[in-house]
Amino acid sequence: MPARKCSPLHVPDSPPYFDGDLQARLTEYGTVVKLPSFRSVPMYQERRCAQRYAFVANAEVANSSDQRIARVEDLCIAGACLAMTNPFSKHASVLIKIRTSTEFFQCHATVAHSRHGIGMGVMFRDVTPPFLLVLQEWLVTAIHAETTRS
Repeated sequence: MPARKCSPLHVPDSPPYFDGDLQARLTEYGTVVKLPSFRSVPMYQERRCAQRYAFVANAEVANSSDQRIARVEDLCIAGACLAMTNPFSKHASVLIKIRTSTEFFQCHATVAHSRHGIGMGVMFRDVTPPFLLVLQEWLVTAIHAETTRS
C-alpha cells in the first residue's frame, strides 16, 4: 500500500468497517492501532499525524487566480485550520502567508478538507528552513500556553 501524506484533519469518505470482534485496524500510515472496543469507537474518528494547538493569527491564502483572507485557529507542524467563509476546494494547491505582530510564515500547502462558511484545513508542503524555525517557535509558544492553562 503506498504511503499517504498526513493531513491536519482526515475524515474518511466511508464509515470504517469492523468485522466481528476485530480489535486492531491497519491505519493509512501502516501502523496497527489497538482499539478498546469496536462499539466504543465513533464511526467517523479524526486521525491526525501531529498534535494541533490553539493559535490565532491572520492569514492570506492564494492560488494562481484568487487571494482570500483567513483566520488561523489551530496550528501543528504539518498544517493549520483556517476559518474563512469562502474556502478553497479540497485538494487545491495554495500559498499560505501567516502573520503575527512580530513574525511572518509562508509556504505552499494543499487543502486537506473544506467546508463552505466554516473554513478549511491545510497541509503544509515545501517549508523552507527560515519559515520552519518560525513555525517551531510558534508551536513552542502554543505548547507552553496550553500547559500553563492546565
